[in-house]
Amino acid sequence: MDRETFQQFKKLLLGIPGWNHGGTRKAFLQDVFWGHDLLNQLNYEVPGDRAATDLIELLVALETPDVDGLTPACALLHAIREKHGTGPQREALLVALERSLCLTAAASIRSVLFCAANPEDQELIRTDAEFSKVKEILTRSKSIRLHLPELATRADDLTRALHDTQPNVLHFSGHGGGNEGIYLEDEQGNSKPVPADALASLLRRFSHCVKVVVLNACFSEPQAEAIAQHIDYVIGTRQDIGDDAAITFSATPFIAMRYP
Repeated sequence: MDRETFQQFKKLLLGIPGWNHGGTRKAFLQDVFWGHDLLNQLNYEVPGDRAATDLIELLVALETPDVDGLTPACALLHAIREKHGTGPQREALLVALERSLCLTAAASIRSVLFCAANPEDQELIRTDAEFSKVKEILTRSKSIRLHLPELATRADDLTRALHDTQPNVLHFSGHGGGNEGIYLEDEQGNSKPVPADALASLLRRFSHCVKVVVLNACFSEPQAEAIAQHIDYVIGTRQDIGDDAAITFSATPFIAMRYP
């Protein structure tokens, strides 16, 4: 870890509410690193500045993913975002640190979340065939996990699934309406457009884990461009796409990833 990254990490820790109170700091770190050996190496009686330095020095030596599939440093960043990730300054530090420290871990621990929406008021598309094609390819890999698919996806389903699975790849199969947005489903199973800014804002919250977004939906270029401000790799389409082409297209992003 270079000096600039070290100082950014220290500034982030010192800005956590309650960090300078040993008891509050201990409770937070025990929640993040429950059962991890590093907890036994921390002194909760020292001032917050010293505690931040000591913790970062420990994290530098722990590069093997072992906390919920993340390195301890990335697990800590994730916990800070979940509990304290509000405010532009903290958000800027989190984004910078996640890009510096978590990209390697995300590349070596790959998982895919497949979400589909097939609203009743839209033309029926074969999202099941798309999922089968993705599953066929990924089952040959020993290094990529395919989460259970989210079907008939609503906005709150997508948020929950991202939170629960922390995927590295999000693959969406469904309809797109250009500037109107991609179409998820409402409570009645009809179309609910999600505009580009809302989708990008949601995925920004998961930029620590999501590195690739595939939008297998017609006219999804506006959404892809918005998401690309926060996610490293995004694929969308500029035009209408038929079922056969969509099924073929659904498999292509995973061909290069299927082998360890």
